[in-house]
Amino acid sequence: MDSLARLSELAQRFLVERPKELERPSGFVQRTTAQLDGPTFVQMCVLGWMNNASASYSQLNHVVATLDLHVRNQAIEERFGPASSKLLRHLLEEAAGQLLQGQAVETPLFEHFPGGVFLQDGSVISLPTELSTSWRGSGGGPGASESGVRIQARWEMRGGGLHGLWMQDARSSQRQGPALDEPYPEDSLRIVDTAYLSYADMRAASQSRHFWITGVKADMLFSDQQGRLWNLTEWLRSLPADEQVVEVWVRAGKRDLVPVRLIALRLPKEVLQRRKKRAKREVERRPRSKGVQRCGRRAKRGSGAQPRKRAWPSPQGECEQTEAIRVAAGADQCREPRALRSTSRGAHALALANRAILEALQAGRQD
Repeated sequence: MDSLARLSELAQRFLVERPKELERPSGFVQRTTAQLDGPTFVQMCVLGWMNNASASYSQLNHVVATLDLHVRNQAIEERFGPASSKLLRHLLEEAAGQLLQGQAVETPLFEHFPGGVFLQDGSVISLPTELSTSWRGSGGGPGASESGVRIQARWEMRGGGLHGLWMQDARSSQRQGPALDEPYPEDSLRIVDTAYLSYADMRAASQSRHFWITGVKADMLFSDQQGRLWNLTEWLRSLPADEQVVEVWVRAGKRDLVPVRLIALRLPKEVLQRRKKRAKREVERRPRSKGVQRCGRRAKRGSGAQPRKRAWPSPQGECEQTEAIRVAAGADQCREPRALRSTSRGAHALALANRAILEALQAGRQD
């Protein structure tokens, strides 16, 4: 019942009240006698295109008629322009920032993070080229759209809530914009891609009791306890073949020397077999020059990893950061991992890796 009441409040806010407040500042309405005002126009667009994403002016007019307003199709056509675009954009940005609730994840591991456990990631959506003046695209080959939007979201797992959707030009960097400016609560855990955390960010977050888990690139450099400088891929190759779980303290970065813990979990044999089989398939590659298609076997590469990092301050107050890695001794594992995407990496292996990370984190905080 609370969810229905909340939904009713949001519908009233963004379909009636807020369009009325924005219709004049956006320039959509200039006369008080306008029939097709802000609320009516917004309701027409939302309700009409929800029912049919390709609705014509005549079909949109049917929606307007249900709102007790009778206008010509030409009147509807004339209302679309820069002012209506500005009105709808303001509403979209505000509505996207509203908190949405879903099912919470109940596990004792999350109880150690009273500030919340957050997943944050983003995606780029291609838009029609006509919108390139409002949403600049990220480029691409011939025929690609010149418009696109980057959307980033933050999901809190303990309470099951969406904390904001942030939108920016597709060509904008993940490390810039409102998604990075929004702070995390104290004693919270974030799970993010490598693009969201630099070594300086890791150190600063740990010093302020903000914990984290993130990915690691296969070419990451770190020093072991003996002071030897390693490349991550070389280190993985040096591990015994029968060792299923490896956990060591290292200092990440050639110059940064951030204290982290590497935790490696070997993937199940069935996952390795699937990846080896996939690596041997004949693939058709993209043209490299003058439309020439080049085919051939996918090049084999050495052992790789899908890493996760995490951090917490020690009882003595020292910044101790932890990195967890899912080991994959396949042919194509050296790419930068994607946070919490298990479709091609084995859902079971991913679940085991994430659970091992959190259990190690729990043990570290209890020590």
